[in-house]
Amino acid sequence: MENWKKPTVIICLYGFFLYIKPSEPFLTPYLMGPVHNLTEEEVVNEIYPVWIYSYLALLVPVFLLTDYLKYKPIIILQALGQMSCWILLLFGRGVSLMRLMQVFYAFGTSGEVAYYSYIYSVVEEKHYQLVTSYIRSATLLGYFLASLLSQLLVSLADLSYYYLNVISLVNVSIAFVIALFLPMPKRTLFFYASNNASSESRQKMLEKEVSKGNGTSFSNSSIPDLPTMGSEKTSGSWKTTLVTLGKDLKDCYTDTTLLRWSVWWALSTCGWLLVVNYVQNLWETIRPSEDHEIYNGAVETVATVLGALGALAVGYIKVNWVKWGEFSLGFISLVICVLLMAMYWTTDIWICYVAYVLFISLYNIVITITQLV
Repeated sequence: MENWKKPTVIICLYGFFLYIKPSEPFLTPYLMGPVHNLTEEEVVNEIYPVWIYSYLALLVPVFLLTDYLKYKPIIILQALGQMSCWILLLFGRGVSLMRLMQVFYAFGTSGEVAYYSYIYSVVEEKHYQLVTSYIRSATLLGYFLASLLSQLLVSLADLSYYYLNVISLVNVSIAFVIALFLPMPKRTLFFYASNNASSESRQKMLEKEVSKGNGTSFSNSSIPDLPTMGSEKTSGSWKTTLVTLGKDLKDCYTDTTLLRWSVWWALSTCGWLLVVNYVQNLWETIRPSEDHEIYNGAVETVATVLGALGALAVGYIKVNWVKWGEFSLGFISLVICVLLMAMYWTTDIWICYVAYVLFISLYNIVITITQLV
């Protein structure tokens, strides 16, 4: 009983500190402020896109290396990527170094596949639902506290954005130290699969890994038994892994229902990433931080809380999601589209804030629905 508690506590503490980055809601004003003095064109067109393309390029290799290296090294690299990102934010200057900063941030974010899937390699299957809720709660709590703290420090203490980044660097450094104490898994999904691991257990591990890494849902799919070669240390190879992955993809995406949901998931996640990556630039255009007090941290705080409550409510609403899931998906997607257009057209910052909060809340609701169908 105690064996599953230790790694769960450590990984939750790691995620909690990794997500307490109060500088994130004010990243755009910081880059365009007196410390970096970058222009809006440089930030929007030359710096921010680097993260999106780097993140895309890293997803697949990180996913494979996560399994091959047994999770922990990728988690440590994730923390190092975040540390490097904030070191450059504090001490680097110029467009080139800020581009490099975005590459390191891509390392940090693509490593989430290891963070979210690590626990399934060190605890028994009967604890999966419990530890999943703990890990998700830890990250949401960290993000909530970071957003709340950022707004309080800016509005009440008049703290410089520079020191918000100092706090972020300290917290991700603490997360790095915590990651060093994670137990090294003895089994993984492909390369070190245990001989007595059931196909059902491996299917659940694959669903967790892939859905967190690239937004693709593997629910309702059938994952074939993985070949083993007599010991946990020699149960897989690169060739075997790639063949198995290819067969999995074929089995999964011959299901038209799964294909429709997966395409929606991928497109909606892409849209969500673009919105959260560039929304600060929109806010800065409508209400420049140089001339007005801004409330980015407060908005992110409310969006996080309502998003979490919305996702939680889905689990308690007695609805046949298999029957009504696609209707709900289409209707809420239409509402999200209206909200995005309102954000684009409005010149009132409060309308834009409210639309963003509703967008985040509804996105969390529909993403949760897709996991239930």
